[in-house]
Amino acid sequence: MRVGLGFDRRDASTDALAGVIHRAVAEALRGASGLDTPLPGTSEADARDALETSARRGAGGAEGELRETVRLIERHNHQVVNLDITVLADVPYPEAALHEIRERVAELVHIAPANVVTKKSEINPTPWLEAGNGVAAIAITLLDQISDLDALHASIRSGG
Repeated sequence: MRVGLGFDRRDASTDALAGVIHRAVAEALRGASGLDTPLPGTSEADARDALETSARRGAGGAEGELRETVRLIERHNHQVVNLDITVLADVPYPEAALHEIRERVAELVHIAPANVVTKKSEINPTPWLEAGNGVAAIAITLLDQISDLDALHASIRSGG
């Protein structure tokens, strides 16, 4: 099992909220998988693939980056076990928006929504969050290496 931490920040808007969460999750997944910084024994092809994924981060927006990261980690037999996401903002976001993003993230990383925790913290402006229009997300993930993704996906989706 491996743990990863991701962080991203942007100007505040509803679209920025989804984007900042997607980017933080993708960064956490890459960190946990070790594919951004190849681990000892990682093949040259795997390292190239990780670099290509990093280069494509802008293509398809933040959701495309997350989708591509999931494809890469699953190809290397890693599976997301759970995600814990904290949104930091100096403006309030509706719970419904967080719930919708949580459902979409669960779908993108192929786990049950119950395995994705989202919470928000309204904070006073800080130097790294512009006053009145900043949003950031911190994501922590747990990955497991598995041999049969189909069996695991079926188990997770059935709640077992």
